Amino acid sequence: MQGDQIYEVALSFDKPYKQSDLPLYELPAMTWFWINTYSYRQMKTFQEEAEKNVWSSTFIRENEALGFSVNSPIYSTIKFDSEYEDFLNLLQSSYYDEHQNAFEIMKDIKADDVEILGIVVYGTKEEVIEIIQNPIIQSVSLGGVINNY
Repeated sequence: MQGDQIYEVALSFDKPYKQSDLPLYELPAMTWFWINTYSYRQMKTFQEEAEKNVWSSTFIRENEALGFSVNSPIYSTIKFDSEYEDFLNLLQSSYYDEHQNAFEIMKDIKADDVEILGIVVYGTKEEVIEIIQNPIIQSVSLGGVINNY
């Protein structure tokens, strides 16, 4: 990793976290939160696949991961209530069955109780490495890399 570039990195956590319990005290601008929108049945299917197969052959595909972005730095004391409400509105207004199902699961869950499964962050080498080194990070996937102008 070169220091003069911006990295997009997807990070999965060791377990679901509520925002108030997330032990990352500062996240860079342009953070995307992966939200647990899955039913008990869906999660059970994912877990059964993981038990039957090599863990790397079992994953939640990109189109099955739902969440929202926050476009300013996030600190542990800042809440994302408005972004979560926008997310619910988008799910509710979507024509996709998967989004409607996710809305039915999420509609009665308050922003403070939302489970975060992971994040996608954009940052410099130093910013990204600091987050990756946190013990709650279970897996890391490098996405895009661009020059920092």
